[in-house]
Amino acid sequence: MPPIIDSLQAVSKTFTNGNKVKPVSAEHPKDKCRRIMLHVAFVFYLIPPANNVVPNTTATFQYAISVRQPWAWLIIRPDLTDPEERRQAIADGLIKDRENRTWRSNFRGSLFIHAAKGFTYQEYCDCQQFLVESDIHPHITLPDFESFQLGGIIGSVYMEACLAQSQSKWFTGPFGFHFTQQQILPFQPLRGLQKIFRVAV
Repeated sequence: MPPIIDSLQAVSKTFTNGNKVKPVSAEHPKDKCRRIMLHVAFVFYLIPPANNVVPNTTATFQYAISVRQPWAWLIIRPDLTDPEERRQAIADGLIKDRENRTWRSNFRGSLFIHAAKGFTYQEYCDCQQFLVESDIHPHITLPDFESFQLGGIIGSVYMEACLAQSQSKWFTGPFGFHFTQQQILPFQPLRGLQKIFRVAV
């Protein structure tokens, strides 16, 4: 029996105090109230959700983190498509394996890397300066400022840990998300949110 029917029967018992209603020539006020409530409840049961959109109960979800460029590019390194080159770049510390945040996270698992929509030329210059000061610059050439993908998913990683200290050149703190298994994905436009957010897939 559908749950709505059980609920309607429960309402019925409440208004009749559990007693069987006997037919009478004139409708008793309690019976009239009970009949109206059953009718209203049944009508609401038949009405679809707002905007006629039926919730998708079969949807599955993944999680994402929004990263501003060019840092998102440095995490994914879409310029390295050869598997052997990528393995060597990871071993040499040329793929960003720490994402610095001011907040701690207990999340562990797969994450989409979302390239934030906002991106300024000053941020581009600041990243170039960081690469020079950390001795990474000779080994990495950033794309031109205008060529970065913005406002969508560009790859995925696996978040191993949230660290308060690290020997990685990419770590500046106060917390560093330790990323592994960096993978390039086809660009998928998506509105980003703060912190780690859920994405329907």
